[in-house]
Amino acid sequence: MNGICNVKYQSDIFKIVINPEPESFKRNPIDFLQSLSGPTWFVFEGHNTDKNRVVTTLLHGNEPSGLFALLHWGVSQIKPSVTLHIFVLSIEAACTSPHFTQRNHEGKDQNRCFSPPYHNTQGKRAEALIKHLQHLQPEALLDLHNSSGRGPAYSVSTLEDVERKWLTTLFSNEMILTHLCMGTLMEAAENICPTITVECGGSDSDIAHQIGCDGLTRFAVCENLYNPINKSDKVKIYKHPRRLELTINSSVSYGINPKHKADLTLPSNADKWNFEPLKKGKILGELGDKGISCLTAKNSKGEKVLQTYFSEENNKLILKKSLRLFMVTTQTSIAESDCLFYFVPI
Repeated sequence: MNGICNVKYQSDIFKIVINPEPESFKRNPIDFLQSLSGPTWFVFEGHNTDKNRVVTTLLHGNEPSGLFALLHWGVSQIKPSVTLHIFVLSIEAACTSPHFTQRNHEGKDQNRCFSPPYHNTQGKRAEALIKHLQHLQPEALLDLHNSSGRGPAYSVSTLEDVERKWLTTLFSNEMILTHLCMGTLMEAAENICPTITVECGGSDSDIAHQIGCDGLTRFAVCENLYNPINKSDKVKIYKHPRRLELTINSSVSYGINPKHKADLTLPSNADKWNFEPLKKGKILGELGDKGISCLTAKNSKGEKVLQTYFSEENNKLILKKSLRLFMVTTQTSIAESDCLFYFVPI
């Protein structure tokens, strides 16, 4: 085990590769993924082998910035400060053609499966990951993602403490504080170690991929992870976002002249609203025959809040209050299976 006494863990769910050769990362990303037999846990021995830090990536197959960060790190031959673990999960989804376009593979969203019961393939993988984290007791966990639309990098956290704000500064100075229960890895790991989800930016953005690479490197080489806590004061926090979702059997389309009449039509460039303050009275889109009943919005308590923030006038969806939107997508499949966007009142 190369002297790494704290990673003696066996799993029939994923493969563990310790101190991989740099040459193994010098290949096309899809060729690299296809060379793996399935979910793979990479271990890079640190100067201090008594401590661990963990990065997870590719929980969604269409969010590759964390994978690119792994490939960059793997060839760098930099020795991390403490033992660094990088877990690559939804390889099948990423390798489904067209590559890096499928969020999930033959099952439920992987990042909604981190609460029991752990029945299907995604649930068993989630359970194995949590058990390994409990075994390692890492200093921190970063879960690297991409937004499904354009926008800046930011973190998502369940707690507003110094540790999580400092981890955020490795990538961004903006954090979303949420109490929404979605069955995510972040929720499951919050009692094991300081954990944040990092949205590096758009999935097809070279800037987002660079943010992932740079942030992972800073995370790996920092000698004392929580020593420079003064930087955490720079983090701007947006608290308790709500989710706007379509109701069951409702549809959305994007663009001025969509091919099919949908229950809600939004602009083709709606993701430009990410992190932008939108004023009361702003028209977001056009409603179909169902009107505003095609939508639902809930807060962290599960309370319905649609009528508090949105109204219908002349078949238009209009803001009743000034809002800031997050995770705005222009991908129909994600909007219909997950949500249209998150929002907080200004």
